[in-house]
Amino acid sequence: MAHLPSRRGGILKKLLITLAIIIALVVVLVGYEAFLAVTSKPAPTQNYSKQIHDRALERQRAHFGGGLNQWPRFEAAMREVDKASQWLREYNEALPSEEKASRYNYISFYVLVWPAAEGGTRAQYEVARRRALEVLDYWQAMGIFDRATDIAALERVAVPPIDTPTIEMILPYLGSVRQLARAHAARMRVAAEAGDDRQFLTTFEESLALGRITSGQGFLISWLVGVAIDAMALNQLAECLLLHPVAEEQWLIAADAAIEREQFELYPPLQHVMEDKRLETADEVQRSFTASGRFIPLAHARLLYANDMTYAPDELLPFGETRFSNLHARLFLSRRAADAWLDRATELSIISANATGSASIGADRAVEAFTGDVTWRNPIAEYYSYLGQLARTERARQINAAGTRVILAIERYRLRNGGAIPQTLDDLGNLLPEALRTDPFTEQPWDYQPSPVTTRNDGDPLQPGSHAWPYTLRSRPLPGSPPSDTPYPIHPNHGILITTPIEAPEFDE
Repeated sequence: MAHLPSRRGGILKKLLITLAIIIALVVVLVGYEAFLAVTSKPAPTQNYSKQIHDRALERQRAHFGGGLNQWPRFEAAMREVDKASQWLREYNEALPSEEKASRYNYISFYVLVWPAAEGGTRAQYEVARRRALEVLDYWQAMGIFDRATDIAALERVAVPPIDTPTIEMILPYLGSVRQLARAHAARMRVAAEAGDDRQFLTTFEESLALGRITSGQGFLISWLVGVAIDAMALNQLAECLLLHPVAEEQWLIAADAAIEREQFELYPPLQHVMEDKRLETADEVQRSFTASGRFIPLAHARLLYANDMTYAPDELLPFGETRFSNLHARLFLSRRAADAWLDRATELSIISANATGSASIGADRAVEAFTGDVTWRNPIAEYYSYLGQLARTERARQINAAGTRVILAIERYRLRNGGAIPQTLDDLGNLLPEALRTDPFTEQPWDYQPSPVTTRNDGDPLQPGSHAWPYTLRSRPLPGSPPSDTPYPIHPNHGILITTPIEAPEFDE
């Protein structure tokens, strides 16, 4: 009688075959993944830097009309500022050793504006101030401020497009732009002290123009630097008017017109900045993914950490700067998912940027909720965690600019009334346009009091020798806003003080 094959043996044989197939498949898959890891390459297809460049020119041409890009003139002027900055560094290196040992061991334009921030002895400050004035005079002799006048007259300035990653296109003179802005602040203070109202106003206008041109380049960092430049100019305008009031109403009218023009009519909307940011990230995506949508960790790291790869996080490069760090690519979001996330984040940020009044609260919460749960699986979203702060920065910029215009209206009233201050803003009549009777963000009337501020931001009393406006102007808190995380009002949702006092210098002796 023939023996039938053992059932147990047949099952074992099938299991072994199945196991062999599984092992073979695993080997094939691992081999395929390893092959993809070492061969993955990005395939850029679009020049997003040109799109950003074109958008910047389009915005400016909408205001100033058609014409060529004036970037060469801007660049030529900034190269002169670079030379002047290099001269200043060499000047500081040659300071006597006793001055290098003081708190004023580096002469900068700040010493002409904010001596209280430096400390040191009064004698050290006087030496540093004298040297800073010498530097300012030397820059004048070098023709730097003639170049600043040229910059302020430019109408169409856009960084030329490049063929390399768009991230490398960022305005190449940000450091020099900031240095020139600091020089402008010092020139405003020195002119006001000397009673040179014409130079005071001209420098103020040139500073605002510099900030606007910087902000309009299409990159978020450029916009932030431009905002900082404008805040410095507005702050210096207010401080100079408090310390050295002008006697001509026409001067105040011209200063108001400059703010309206540079801070509102010509200023790039935050929405455009966010749209340009999306183009910048689109370039990042096309250089961090394959054409089929597979993430390339090594390519992404080399794009963002090119200057020092040691800053690349371990979850991005577990095997260091080798192609084996691409093995875990499937753990990251696909290109389609990354693009969808970026599109939604941009959409929400634009809604928040455009929101005013109570509508901004829900818009801000939506941005925070969406960007708050970003993980390492979505590395391109890393720099989107600050989206909520951008709207706050823009709102503060608008409140400060509008509030400064209200100060100018009050000062016009005082000139007409022998220095008397209005008891209410209604007393200003036609001096205060209807559009300025509420702040541009909360859309509420200003909080005006016909009495001076008596405390510092932290609540402590002002020190003897401090200067305060004879009246107080601030924006009102927005009802329903989340609690403030700061002990004093600097958040647009919680009110911003416009009539900031000037605190007395604090010297060591």
